[in-house]
Amino acid sequence: MVEKEKRNEEKTKEMKLMQKLGFPIALLIFIIMWFVPIPGMDEITRRTLGLMFFTVTLWVTRPVLPALSAMLFMVLAWGLKIAPFKDAFSGFTNTTTWFVWAALIIALAVKEQKLGLRLACFLATKIPASTKGMLASSYILWWLMTYLIPSSTARVASVAPISAAQVETLGIPLKSRTGKMLMTSIVTVNSYNGTLLLTGGSTVVTAWGVMKAFGVEVNWIEWWAYMIVPGLIAMAVNFIINLLIFRPEAVEIKDKVAFKEIAKGELRKLGPMSMGEKKLSLILFITIALWATESFHGLDTALVCCMCGILLCFPGVGVLKAKEAMRRINWATIVFVAAAISIGTVTESTGVASIIKDGLSFILKLGGSEYTFLLMLLVLGFFGRLVLRSGSANAAVLLLPSLILADSLGYNPLYVGMAFVMSLAGIFMYQHSYGLIAYDYGTFEEPDFILSSMARYVGLIAYITFAYFIWWPLLGI
Repeated sequence: MVEKEKRNEEKTKEMKLMQKLGFPIALLIFIIMWFVPIPGMDEITRRTLGLMFFTVTLWVTRPVLPALSAMLFMVLAWGLKIAPFKDAFSGFTNTTTWFVWAALIIALAVKEQKLGLRLACFLATKIPASTKGMLASSYILWWLMTYLIPSSTARVASVAPISAAQVETLGIPLKSRTGKMLMTSIVTVNSYNGTLLLTGGSTVVTAWGVMKAFGVEVNWIEWWAYMIVPGLIAMAVNFIINLLIFRPEAVEIKDKVAFKEIAKGELRKLGPMSMGEKKLSLILFITIALWATESFHGLDTALVCCMCGILLCFPGVGVLKAKEAMRRINWATIVFVAAAISIGTVTESTGVASIIKDGLSFILKLGGSEYTFLLMLLVLGFFGRLVLRSGSANAAVLLLPSLILADSLGYNPLYVGMAFVMSLAGIFMYQHSYGLIAYDYGTFEEPDFILSSMARYVGLIAYITFAYFIWWPLLGI
């Protein structure tokens, strides 16, 4: 325990030092790139590249919020005449940004009405009375929660307390192999789930916005259809590999009633479904139905999501007070997504995206085929998350150049976009802010998390292989 505290103190000191040095280093890089000519590169391209390095350095060192750094990119690109206002702030006129706004409203409504907690408790009462049964059922629960809660952090916060309590009812310590597998999987499997839906989290939404700006159009139901089966196969492979790694204790529960009593007790506390929960359930059902039938009515995915967000705040109809909802949602996420799309627009128009594309080509072109290109995206995502721990930041910097490169090689950009969001899994705890919620229960340490993350990468290889050779051709894309 003492050693753990010392390590945490050392990490805190290192982070504080990085934060202090972050802005001076970023500014120095920007000044050098602004004034020092580079042979073969025009002035606007060079200065845009300098502004990109400036922003990425701030993202890595985090002297300020990433959203503020991203906003600074837009302001400087416009103020220094690197790009016109319509390009520098193009993210705010992109439908994806307002899709995020509405998704955050939905997440807040589900949390306030405790609809997600009710679903989690209900499913927990149906879990088979065995270790493996509980683990398998938990995977199913986390998958279903993705449809209700469009936020990785909110999903983990809802599920982690129930999962930890269930492990304890097995009569096994939280630090058991079962506890380690369950609690690390909350984080790692959450990354799978978050990519299977366009409403799964900020990373997939940011990537969707970059893809739309590049001209790759895909709606909610199409994304779901393309991702769901390969994604579930990846989760199944992940589950099997985790069983082999952690070897959870084979425990049969003697008193099945006692095992499920925690969840039943929570349901009793919640009582019957309130009018707010019923309203929310109806609005969500209509929203998902409209997403699923977009090809018939033609209403854009983002438009439907915005209508849902407005209804949830509308007096007499919704379940949230508009003023309070506007105050409580995370506007930093909205700004960051808008900035990410704007960064893509500016870097493409000034030629920086092509320069980054040339830098990525060595890795992505290894193997010389479309399939190996997709596999190399896993390598790109791995190293990208080492530098930029935010999935959204990686999408802002790396996705557009990857799409440009794929298009130049005659590869399907849609394939690249879908594989890219899956590649941003990460392997270390610091790369997952919501992972700290699960970590706080004390069930696992960093090495356990790394092992679970490695299992996830095996699942990602299975995902790309099945999707590329079987599922996507079967769907005709």
